[in-house]
Amino acid sequence: AEISNKLIKHTISICKSTGLPLFQFFSNQQKGESFGIRLANAIESVYQSGFENVIILGNDCPSIDEEIIVDVESKLQQNHLVLGPSFDGGLYLLGVNKSDFNRSLFVNLSWCTKTLQKDFEKYAQLIGKDICWTERLFDIDKEQDFKLALKLLRKNSSLSKDLFSIIAFNRKKYFFFPQTILSKTSESIFGLRGPPIFAAA
Repeated sequence: AEISNKLIKHTISICKSTGLPLFQFFSNQQKGESFGIRLANAIESVYQSGFENVIILGNDCPSIDEEIIVDVESKLQQNHLVLGPSFDGGLYLLGVNKSDFNRSLFVNLSWCTKTLQKDFEKYAQLIGKDICWTERLFDIDKEQDFKLALKLLRKNSSLSKDLFSIIAFNRKKYFFFPQTILSKTSESIFGLRGPPIFAAA
């Protein structure tokens, strides 16, 4: 829970630093039976607020930074469909103009799977758009992803220091836990469920 809260605060801070309007959709605010429907509803609510472009990201990509989001905003102004690919075949970011948003196609994409990037290539073909891909980054879906993310983060970054501090404290606090319990705990933290949704418009 501490790690999740830290990643959420980090993502919010990065979004705010861009100066773009920020909309936050936490689990208790999301509506819909599936991840695709919940995400579509969140996007449409931003469009209904008068915005034409939306950048969507979760809290599970610790390497995201202000420069990437600002670059995506610029590409959206050039009428692109912008996708941030993760190494597991999914996405850590999506930038879409209102005119390129097709709800019926969107909700049926293979969300939270390794085939999502390929699905979006088909989506782009069907709406007659080219995809503008951003830098490929790691996101966190399971314990191994988190360990790799820690290695890739700059050691002197505030996020890296905070995460290592949380780990060090809890190692001392729970050192007597059997490995089986630690594994079950990590599964509950890094299960394949939809993260909070952040939309910069």
